Amino acid sequence: MDYGRIGSCCKIAHRCRSLVNFTVSPRAIEFLDVAKKLWASWDPRREGEVPPDRFWDASSARTIDHEGQFFHVRGPLNVPRSPQGHPVIAQAGASEGGIELAARHGEIIYCNILSRPAGQAFTKKVKGKAIEVGRDPFAIRIVPGLVAIIGETREEALRKHELFSGTGSEDGLLARFAKENGIDPATFDPDAVLEAERFVPDQNRQWAVGMGLGLSDLLTHEKLTARQAVRRSEGHHRLVLGTPEEVADQIIDLWQDGTVDGYTLQPPRAPDDIEEFVEKVVPILQDRGVYPREYEGRTIRDRYPFPTRIEQDWRDRTDRNERCPLQGSLPVSI
Repeated sequence: MDYGRIGSCCKIAHRCRSLVNFTVSPRAIEFLDVAKKLWASWDPRREGEVPPDRFWDASSARTIDHEGQFFHVRGPLNVPRSPQGHPVIAQAGASEGGIELAARHGEIIYCNILSRPAGQAFTKKVKGKAIEVGRDPFAIRIVPGLVAIIGETREEALRKHELFSGTGSEDGLLARFAKENGIDPATFDPDAVLEAERFVPDQNRQWAVGMGLGLSDLLTHEKLTARQAVRRSEGHHRLVLGTPEEVADQIIDLWQDGTVDGYTLQPPRAPDDIEEFVEKVVPILQDRGVYPREYEGRTIRDRYPFPTRIEQDWRDRTDRNERCPLQGSLPVSI
């Protein structure tokens, strides 16, 4: 029905978040193992002539006969195989458990990366784990969240940030920062250098640990005050603000050296900020040759691009010390 134009976002539903923050759910890993087997159980290359009164040729499918710890599935799947093999699998989560799941099954990895050193460390961790479990690290795309606020001048963008955040001013941003991080306003100095250890999230917290790691990772690599930090992220995602040209520069910056493979745009207001981004920033990215003017291929897997067969000859590329090639264009999803 979709002709390969959809993906699957995999998130772990759990009752005790603290368990997931420490280790990935074996049930989640096995679930995706089964799903991939089922997606591959129908092979149109085996299909013979199908009579008009039948939906498919049963000889084109094979049972998967999965017998695991959590699932017992005979199969096969009773729908045709997607043109892209199976849906592109997106995964979000930067806790240890999330990285395990990303390494084993993720293709598009949503995360919050606020600086180059933090992004490089995260990418190395995810792709290193993928090698450990026998996956192709070149078939994983790191696409962190991005909040873009555009103004005719940088000052206008700063004021829009204060307005869109609901805080109304820089003092409001600082007050929110202190409240969110449990800092006593009476002793809060917005111009004192922050200590990264103070902001490492509790592994037993009820929020996703990965979202809280962005700030502590940023402060591990950069010495920042609260006044500076509030202009580096919004909603736990990297904040870029300024004129359209300045925003485009910041977007290209982390992509050009391979720190990230693309971005997931998080507009403060929809559809207004989506339209503004498309009208003012995308043309600049296209003029600089990093954003496509048209797409080749019909499926999501074609457009990233991902190979239909994910695991392929990557060890040869690794042995030759070949770096993961930059994409021909910068993917930005909304």
